Amino acid sequence: MQYDEIRELKTRKEDFVKILKDLIEWDEQIKTKSPKLLENLKIKKTLAEMPSKKLKITFLKLDEFIFYVVVQYKSLNGEITTSWVHEDEIYKERLLNNKDHLSYKVVCLTDLYEVAEPIHYFYKDVA
Repeated sequence: MQYDEIRELKTRKEDFVKILKDLIEWDEQIKTKSPKLLENLKIKKTLAEMPSKKLKITFLKLDEFIFYVVVQYKSLNGEITTSWVHEDEIYKERLLNNKDHLSYKVVCLTDLYEVAEPIHYFYKDVA
C-alpha cells in the first residue's frame, strides 16, 4: 500500500458526513476555549449541514490508519474549506479484534479511503 496517494471521495459522501457529525459531537464534549479550535468546529458544523453531494472530500493516507483530510464546499457565494489529521480509531480496533466486533459494523475513514478515487496530478520536472 502506498501511503502518499491522494484520493477523492466521489461516492458514499453521506457516510463521510456521518463520521464528520460524530467528530463534531466528540469535539463539543471537550469544551475547549481555544478560539482556533472553536472556529474549526464552527467550520466543520457548517460543512456537515451542506448537501453532501456538493462536498469535495480529499484524503492523503499518512500511515496505516492516519489520514490528512480536506473538505471543501464551493458556491457562488464563496468557499468553505477545512482540514485535519484523522486517526482512524475504528480501524485500529478492527486490527485488534475478530470480525464479530462492533468496529466491523461501523463505517470508518479507512473504508471510505478504499473506495475513493486516486487523484492523478502531473508536475513539471525542474532541472
